[in-house]
Amino acid sequence: MKLCLIRFDDLPEFTDETKAMMRAAIIYPDIDPFSDEGPLRWYAEYVADIHKMPPVPFRVIKHIGAALADAPLGLDVDSANRSPAFNQKVQVIVPGLGLLLIDEVSIACDACTSELNSALKDGWRILAVCPQPDQRRPDYVLGRSTTFNKEA
Repeated sequence: MKLCLIRFDDLPEFTDETKAMMRAAIIYPDIDPFSDEGPLRWYAEYVADIHKMPPVPFRVIKHIGAALADAPLGLDVDSANRSPAFNQKVQVIVPGLGLLLIDEVSIACDACTSELNSALKDGWRILAVCPQPDQRRPDYVLGRSTTFNKEA
């Protein structure tokens, strides 16, 4: 199931079969998209399951959610318009789901570029860069997910 907010810009002719498919695909609002006379209520916006829509012209206004095999139903995929969480007390952006996948951490003190590059090739990812006052190179907090990294 992939839910989207859709709108019809044109008024194509619909067969009875197409109308039945559209009634099955449209989830919200819970009204018949066709008036009593038969033409489409083109001025309305609908939440519909795109996978059930018949091949008729419509415009996707916003992606609402998708049901993936590993994801909860109604997963919000509209991350482009979402602002990141911000901790006002320490003035930093709070990381999202990616940080929760990390199950192994390490620190690379005064690491040179080649040492850091080889750690990145081994599946480590940079979680934090920590410049030190009396040190030429920063320290790095590294993390990786052993669940998704089969070589680890």
